[in-house]
This record gives sequence, structure tokens and C-alpha cells, in this order.
Amino acid sequence: MKSKILLLRPNHTQDKKDNYPTFPLGLGYIAAVLLEKGHKVDIIDLTLEDVDYTDLTNRIKKINSSVIGISALSYEYSQVKKLSAYLKEIIPCEIILGGPLPTYGHDLVLKKTNVDICILGEGELTIVDLLENLASLEKVKGIAYRDNGKIVLNAPRELISDLDTIPFPAYELLDVNKYSALLMRDIYMSYRNMPNKNKVHRKMALEASRGCPFACNFCSRLFKKIRKRRVDKVIEEIKYLKERYNIDLISFHDELFFLDKKLIYEFCQKIVSSKVGWYGMIRVDTADRATLEMFKKSNCLTIFFGVESGSERVLKNMNKGTTPLKIEQALRDVLEIGLPLDISLLLGYPGENKDSLQDTVDLLKRVGYPGIKFRYITPYPGSSLYDDCIKKGLIKNEEEYLESVGDGTGPYRPRINFTDFSDDELASLVPVLVKQVLRNYFIYLLKHPAYLLKYLFHKDFMNPVYYYYNRWFHPTNYDKAARKRKN
Repeated sequence: MKSKILLLRPNHTQDKKDNYPTFPLGLGYIAAVLLEKGHKVDIIDLTLEDVDYTDLTNRIKKINSSVIGISALSYEYSQVKKLSAYLKEIIPCEIILGGPLPTYGHDLVLKKTNVDICILGEGELTIVDLLENLASLEKVKGIAYRDNGKIVLNAPRELISDLDTIPFPAYELLDVNKYSALLMRDIYMSYRNMPNKNKVHRKMALEASRGCPFACNFCSRLFKKIRKRRVDKVIEEIKYLKERYNIDLISFHDELFFLDKKLIYEFCQKIVSSKVGWYGMIRVDTADRATLEMFKKSNCLTIFFGVESGSERVLKNMNKGTTPLKIEQALRDVLEIGLPLDISLLLGYPGENKDSLQDTVDLLKRVGYPGIKFRYITPYPGSSLYDDCIKKGLIKNEEEYLESVGDGTGPYRPRINFTDFSDDELASLVPVLVKQVLRNYFIYLLKHPAYLLKYLFHKDFMNPVYYYYNRWFHPTNYDKAARKRKN
């Protein structure tokens, strides 16, 4: 029997639209497999709008589906709780929840929200099986549900071994134009290289692999086993996006696609013919100079490193599997080759102190890199760091904690103090660190007059300074931004 299902993506926080929305790949894949099986599917993405519940009620009632699927990240718990209660009030329906939140927190979700069924892990095969067996849930692998007030956890479902058997996401069910426009200045964090940052690209996210064999303590990746799509299928999807939606920039959201040197070479050879730019993530310990040079020749427009720290001790505590020496070499190679660069840095990890912070600042100073993104460490369900917090009593109430991480302040404030700093000291570290880094950057410019003179009068020259100092980290604006997001 064919079903009619509505798929919903909740707002990340506080019923507010996302300023930089990304296409919901997870729901896109779910919709695609359901359409392939003959089901009727609608998608509503609430990250595109400030929620007007009167309008939303009318839209949902017009669709009139008795099955509603929601996809949610762990920090979207509050939104799921609110949304599921609202849905039960306006329409009789069965609510199915998928994504990281139910995968790691099905017990909490089923006890505290109006969600009826949780899908654990990959959802493409499970959702098809589930719609065929809504009256006999015990037959469905990979779900948890309530049965007469008791929570039932079924046997796990096997991972999809061949990702190429999954159809392309159902892009046609949403307005791609609402996700695609992107100014280059929004992705370029390195101003060592100055392409046209005022060019508006049409961007789309793409998934080329799933899983991660590494074991960073702060990470809550869903799957350890890595599975990759064939390069030809990836290129086929890129060309489809270009021809159908005029997409000219692809954002790869998975860093493990670029582990295999043979695959990297094949990809770089074939992406050139598509005449589409791309940006993606790669680990510093796999980013050798030859690989980075291939990226540059294949129209890579920026590369992202999850650096996290410049301290060897903190990196070991994170179980990152890399060293400051490898990080520094990778950063130097990227900047010397001429690839725009973006990095992330985690602040306040267990073992963090003044010396470790100075190690990070000094590393950035040595390579002359101004573009930094300090984020306070936030433990999420599924990570070993989160499990440690539960065991040690640092998280006493999981529901209250998940509600707090979804309060809209994001990385603007620390959630748990793992350091020897006082809470006030920890909360004030970011603007202090950024002042140091920006000062070091100006010193770097003075020591490299050729670079300084080349870009001194470029209209975008001061953008990184304004961006990091005023928007994120100025002591006054730091608090304003946090309050703005909270409201």
C-alpha cells in the first residue's frame, strides 16, 4: 500500500530562519527512496523562514498526511519537542523522527516528546520498511517505539553497503534557489589569495561518502565504517545539478572522501570537465603538497581543516591523531600553493590552559594566518566526551542540557568548564585570543611588504579583521551577538 508522507525539517533554534540555509540532504535522500517506491512525498523546510504557525497549520492541513517524518540534530531537541506537540494538536498523525538526535537519544525522545517512532542510524531502507509495516512495528529493524507505555528497541539495521544504490536527493521537492546563492566572501576565510569575492555563486551541498574510521573524542559521527560513492556517480550528480539548476559551486560535507590518493586523482581529473568549482574538508595528515596542488588545478575554491588546537597535549586528549608539526606544514603548504583556507579551533577542551592556548596562537603566528574560528567545545550525544560527562556527573539532566545547547547562542559561550580557568575567565577568552591573533597578523603584514602593498587598497582587504573582531569576538559585540541569537 502506497503512503502519503510529509517530511519536516525543524528550525535549528527559536523558530528563526537560518541566514545561510543548506539543502537538507538527509530528507532529500529519504524523499528520493520513497518516491522511487511510489509513495507521495512533500517536504517543508522550516529553516527557510521565521515560523508563522497559522500559515504552517494551513499548509500541513492542506497536505493532510497521516505520517509525518522529522529529521533532527542533537541540539534541535527543544524544537522537536515543541514541533511534535504542535503537530499532535492540529492533525491526527504518526510522527517518525530520524537523524542523530533519535539515534543517540531515542530513550529521552520517546519519554519526553510526542514522537511515536525513532529511526536509528541510516534511514533510507528503514523508512521504506516502516511504511510497509506500521501495523507490525516488531518486524522493522533499526527503530525504537512506544508500546503500551514501554519503550521497545528493535534489532539494528545493517548499513547500506553500496551508496550508489541510493538515488540522488529529491531536489525537485524544494526551491533550490533558496539554498544556492552564495557570495564568495562567505566562504573565503583566507585573504592571502584574493579571487573575486563579490561574485555570487549558485552553491549546493553534496555527500560523497559516509562514515569515519577515526575516533576524535568530541565527535559524534553516526558510523565508523567508511563507504564511498564511485567518482563517476559523484561527477554525474554534479553535472545534473549544473544542467538542471545552474549550480556552479559544490560543497562537500564529508572529509573522508579524500582519504584515498587514487580516488583523489580520479576526482581531480574528472571534476575539471564539469567546469564547477568546489570546496571541501580534508584531514591535515592526509593533505600532502601533491594532493593540495591537484586540488588547486581542479578548481578547488577553498579547503577546510579541522585544526582544533595547536597544543600537542590537547590534541592527544582529543585523540585527533595528528600533531602541531603536521598542522603547521599543511597550513604552510595550502597558503604557499595559493588555496584559500578555512579552519576551526576548539576552545576549552579538557586539559586546556594558558600554555595550550598560547601554543595555538603561536602556531597561527608562525604561518601568518588571520582567519580563525574559535568555538567553545560542546559535548554532543554519541561522542565519548559526552559519555564521560554523564559518568562524571557534569551533565546531570540530559534534557535540560540538550535544551541549553539549542538555545541559539551556539559557540558563543561555554557549556561545561573542563579547564582550570574560572567560568568568567573561560567565557572571556575568545576576544582576548582574537586580539592576539589579529595583532600577530598585522605584524606579519609589516614583515611581508610585497603582500601588504599588493592588497592594501583592495576593497576586501580588511574584511577578515572586521568579520572576526566585530561580528564575533569584540567583547561588546560578543555579548550582543549571543543575546541576539538567544532572542
